[in-house]
Amino acid sequence: MRMGTKVFLIIVALLGLIQTVWFAALVYPIPNFTRYILPFREVAIIGYIGLGFAILSALVFLGILLIAIFRRRTTNKLSFQTNKGQLNIDKQAVAKTIKHTVATEYPVRDVDVNVQLAKNKQAAISEVTAYVTDPNDMVDTSAAIKKSVQRQLKEALGIPAKKVTVNLHLASENKRVARVI
Repeated sequence: MRMGTKVFLIIVALLGLIQTVWFAALVYPIPNFTRYILPFREVAIIGYIGLGFAILSALVFLGILLIAIFRRRTTNKLSFQTNKGQLNIDKQAVAKTIKHTVATEYPVRDVDVNVQLAKNKQAAISEVTAYVTDPNDMVDTSAAIKKSVQRQLKEALGIPAKKVTVNLHLASENKRVARVI
């Protein structure tokens, strides 16, 4: 998550938490606010409904705050300093490299690769989805693809693989149909 987005979410969450306290003060008796709120508190059920909404609002904004603070920072490119200058590796280039490697080395088709680049640790999280024509050795093929992707990321691109997930499906499960014009 980008730093600007994170700061924005933190500000929105803090404003939401302040709004929740204010809203709870409207429906629950607090000495300083009681004289202003008394005309609205004639019906008892309104207080319980308002308190329920305040609790719900607090939980939502607390969730937003936790997501903003604890979500991993990802980026679309990694930057490395080399002796010849700065090297930028794009996320799509990494995905295309992995896709090409898997498609050429293994008996799979319709390879789809999703890559997330962790900015702080300069590592990659990769998910490979492909369709296999031979269902007999799916486990071995999956393990080989995983090792190949880890090796490709480490040796060729210089990025350690934090996590690699391989999802293989039977070719008969592929719902793509050729379109004839």
